[in-house]
Amino acid sequence: MDRASVWFPILLLALLAGLSYWLEHAVQSSYQRPVTHGPDAVAQGLVSVQTNPAGRIEYRLQARTLDHYLARDYSVLSDPELTYYSPDQGVMTVRALKGTVRQGGDFVTLSDQVVATQNVPGQRPNRITTQLVQIWPRRNLLQAPGPVAFSGAQFSGSALSLTANTRTRVVQLRGRVTTQYLPGHV
Repeated sequence: MDRASVWFPILLLALLAGLSYWLEHAVQSSYQRPVTHGPDAVAQGLVSVQTNPAGRIEYRLQARTLDHYLARDYSVLSDPELTYYSPDQGVMTVRALKGTVRQGGDFVTLSDQVVATQNVPGQRPNRITTQLVQIWPRRNLLQAPGPVAFSGAQFSGSALSLTANTRTRVVQLRGRVTTQYLPGHV
């Protein structure tokens, strides 16, 4: 048997292995995200709407600006407003100065001068104020982990934290809860 006939297949396999390694390395390096310190995308006048299967709007998120950071998979909002629509519970709106959206829209945080207002037809609006609200829109869950103040047509008060179901509008207050009922409404 000739020495060349033995070494030829080995050299061919070594060449193919080297070519495969180089090709994989070239493809991997071309798909790496560039390191940037600024946002990957910026939107002004953002309006995002979620509808139910019947086509009715369930909630709407809007903001003056949105800065999206692809590498970290989150967005920063300025002047965000999240509005929930319910045929039987009226409209509930949560406004703040800043916000973030994470997990593909499944987790929203609103901060700095957060005001939640529930408008029920024929009644004075109920209002909640706090500094931080965490919202899971698809789970219909809203949490204010810090101090909150609340008021309505018949009452006002405060609590150390709050959890609310945005669909049923059932609110749970925790911690030291104080409430003052207005005269003539008890």
